[in-house]
Amino acid sequence: MLIAAFSEVDVVTQDLAVSVVIGVLVGSVVIGVVTLAAAFNSSCPYIYVYDGENYLFQGEIFSGATFPNMERHDYLPLPQLQPVKGEYQLRIANELQENQFVNMAQLQAIRHPECTQALVDVHGAPQLIAAPQRPLSATSALGNDASALTAQKDGLAFLFDEERAEKNSLTLQFENQPGATHPKLVLHA
Repeated sequence: MLIAAFSEVDVVTQDLAVSVVIGVLVGSVVIGVVTLAAAFNSSCPYIYVYDGENYLFQGEIFSGATFPNMERHDYLPLPQLQPVKGEYQLRIANELQENQFVNMAQLQAIRHPECTQALVDVHGAPQLIAAPQRPLSATSALGNDASALTAQKDGLAFLFDEERAEKNSLTLQFENQPGATHPKLVLHA
């Protein structure tokens, strides 16, 4: 959508790599948000772990938390973290020189059986995952097969961007596992 005029414009951040402009469209109550070059250049703090020789990239935290009212706890599994001379070493990096605020960092160790994977839910409670199952099918709101996008953790994503869909959705079907008493849905989003 091309926005012809604003009644007010505030530059939230101005950087050679990223500019975000927020304004109110003239004659409308809709707030327009325009992000320029942020899709390829914005990021959250990068997390690295030290293996005794190098710092290995593990992921990013606080995705989408761009304003103080979005502050929250975030959790990132660190499968490559190993003690070096009896200590764990981590690096939190602001590589794109963004405004980032981290006011607490903690390392949480979770002991679990080797045949399980430990994840942390949004409340900080550990969840053990044993024998994860891929969906039998994944179907979009328009009936398109999205199974290839949900088959494995690979960087591919379902974008919820079908323009003709009244409501974008993804319907997943899983096999019923006999004896499973506490099924959990794990999303990489």
